[in-house]
Amino acid sequence: MNSSLNKIHSFLSDKSKRFLYLSYLGFYDRVDDKSFIEKKFRALLGYEPDLDHPVTFNEKINWLKLNYRKTEFTSEVDKYEVKKYVEQKLGSEFIIPNYGVWDRFDDIDFDSLPESFVLKCTHDSGSRVICRNKADLDMKAARTRLEKVLEHDYYKLNREWPYKDVRHRILAEMFLDNHGKALNDYRFYCFNGQPKFFSIDLEVNSSCRVNFYDPELKILPFGVAEEPPLFDAEVKMPSNIDRMLEIAKVLSHDHPFLRVDLYNVDGKIYFSELTFFSYGGFMGFCPDRSWDGKIGAYLDLPEAPVKP
Repeated sequence: MNSSLNKIHSFLSDKSKRFLYLSYLGFYDRVDDKSFIEKKFRALLGYEPDLDHPVTFNEKINWLKLNYRKTEFTSEVDKYEVKKYVEQKLGSEFIIPNYGVWDRFDDIDFDSLPESFVLKCTHDSGSRVICRNKADLDMKAARTRLEKVLEHDYYKLNREWPYKDVRHRILAEMFLDNHGKALNDYRFYCFNGQPKFFSIDLEVNSSCRVNFYDPELKILPFGVAEEPPLFDAEVKMPSNIDRMLEIAKVLSHDHPFLRVDLYNVDGKIYFSELTFFSYGGFMGFCPDRSWDGKIGAYLDLPEAPVKP
């Protein structure tokens, strides 16, 4: 009983927690983008954003979210359509092969799929269903998960406008077998077409930790609070990391900021996704917030807004 009362008291007394919970339930769906972003910024990052004269990384990312809107960005966040963009830029060798794309779960032709594959939605982030053996796939659980995601408007979560008009579909693609281990996600943070640093996911006791490195492969003294770094971790870099940096540079050309996410499986590089607003524009730097300003200095914003 005391635990329940404490939770109720926390909800009523903590304005930030109250906003985050109510926004999750959709209470703020009709609030304009700028007001919503300001509220969520304060709730998650703990300081008042200046979105008219941005200085920090998160302020600048949210300025881009509100003011730098090119129509092609919609296809570049679409998990199916973006592969065409990458193939045009780099060729097909870095593309994870597709097996099909469908509007509904019940439209999926499972008989045509191989024994292992990945299902994911085209309009959001993180909605994967990994199938290592088709005979063992829990169809009911997969249907429940993916149909729920199909109904979800990912734009409303952080007001990442490119997702607003992405067609909601289910994509089946090749399963990348990393010898039974989780895939390392290499995320290259590119500023005005230059990769300044990258992160690597580390799985520790079933939890995710994230280390950051500069292009010379030296570990950087910051991380994100949600997935704090392991500064003493020994990480073996891929032998072709320079090629990955070059790929990030090519794909981020002509973008003020772009995070290029790649996989590397036994030296084979695969494209994962493009991210315009890292951590939704609410990247909680640790061990101290000063890195928000230091990283913000890398990003030169356009002189004037661009609207579609």
